[in-house]
Amino acid sequence: MNTDKYEGKISELCQYKVLRFNLIILVIVWCVCSFGFYMLAYVLKYLGGCIFTNAYTSSAGETIGKLSTIPLLRYISLKKVALIAFGMGSFGTVLLILAGYNQTLVPWALIVARLGFS
Repeated sequence: MNTDKYEGKISELCQYKVLRFNLIILVIVWCVCSFGFYMLAYVLKYLGGCIFTNAYTSSAGETIGKLSTIPLLRYISLKKVALIAFGMGSFGTVLLILAGYNQTLVPWALIVARLGFS
C-alpha cells in the first residue's frame, strides 16, 4: 500500500487548529451518539412498562427520526440539525432516567431519545 499520498493530508490535519478541533468534536459526538443509540436498544428490556410497547415506540421514534432528516436538512443547516438532534437525544435520555418505572412516561421518553439519536 502506498502511504505517500496520505502523508500530506495527515500533516495538514496536524498543522491546522480548526481541522484538529473539528475532528475531535466529530469523534466525541459520534461516540456519544452511537453509545446512546445502542445502549437504548440494550436497556430496553430493563425499562418499566411492557417490553413490546417500549420496542414499538422505540422503533417508531427511530423511523420518524430517519425519515425526517432529509426534509430538515433541506430547510435548516447541517449544524442546526445536528444540534437539535443531539439536544433531543440528551433530553430524551435524561427524561428516561427521571421516568424510572412510570409506564406512561417511558415510551414517550424513548420516542424523544430515539428521534435524537437516529
